[in-house]
Amino acid sequence: MKDDTWARTGEGLLDWLARSTLPRARESRRFLRFNLSKLPTGWGECLCRALETRWHSAFFELVVARTLQAVGATVEVEVETASGAKPDFLAWFGEQGLVFEATSPEFLTEFEHNRRHIGPLNSIIEEATPAGWSVFIKELPDIGPADSKREFKRLVTQRLALPPPDSASATCNIDGRFGRGMIRLTLLAKGAGHAVVVGESAFSYYSKAVLKIRRAVKRKRKQVRNSGHPRFLAIDARFGATFDDFDRALFGDGGGGLDGEFISKREGEPVCAGVMAFPEAGFTCPYEPVLYIHPRFSRKLPTELDSFERRVVSSDGKITSLRASNKNRVLEALCPVGSS
Repeated sequence: MKDDTWARTGEGLLDWLARSTLPRARESRRFLRFNLSKLPTGWGECLCRALETRWHSAFFELVVARTLQAVGATVEVEVETASGAKPDFLAWFGEQGLVFEATSPEFLTEFEHNRRHIGPLNSIIEEATPAGWSVFIKELPDIGPADSKREFKRLVTQRLALPPPDSASATCNIDGRFGRGMIRLTLLAKGAGHAVVVGESAFSYYSKAVLKIRRAVKRKRKQVRNSGHPRFLAIDARFGATFDDFDRALFGDGGGGLDGEFISKREGEPVCAGVMAFPEAGFTCPYEPVLYIHPRFSRKLPTELDSFERRVVSSDGKITSLRASNKNRVLEALCPVGSS
């Protein structure tokens, strides 16, 4: 049955993917089927079930595993270390093994918390949006789940009392102060099959990205500490952290690097050899990950990892970017070609 509609408010992504016949849904299903089929025997089925209960972290594990495979690694899953910990992946490049632990840090936790926090406000806006319009929610005031929504509903209903759009390209911006916050909405002429609420802005969710990257590194050290192989963290930053944030979080501010997570006066091999930063691990994989190397890591890495841009820091805090060895995009291997 044809169902060319977008996800409804409150509908889970997998539920939408299961029913929708929109091109984007078809392509997303194809992405999942293709990449799950490439995983080690048995683990693809386990990860498919995990997507139902922990979508973000399970999806990121899929992307990390397939990225390692795309550059030629043979991937083993949850190989136990001497301490009994089980990092996500042991990637073999010939006879050289590297441990990778994938983490979707507090960007995601905070994002989901805020979605629950503003969900009732979105529903009020959706109900008040007049016929013929879709709405993009840019900013909402701080109204908690237990706070009264009566005045918010009254104001939104009043401001959204608009006639139908006069053209397919019509737009309308609505800005206004509400209590200690703002209501900022953009209305667009509603296209066929489009949802009423077509998007939300992350606005201030990620203002503490540097701190959260550092916390993610600290938290995961224990998970990889006792492996006999060099250890890397793969960090999911799809909800707003930039490479500049990773530069500052890992290497410092360029003035000596004393506030960087990878900068210390300790000696010897570091617990984490580096971080693989993924700025947007989604269905289209538009951006390649960047490999940040700890300044105390001195072993030679597999040449396959030359496929990624590397960032290193000198003793005086200067950050240098080393270009990838080839111009081909590694993550294109994750995007299936042709029709399903």
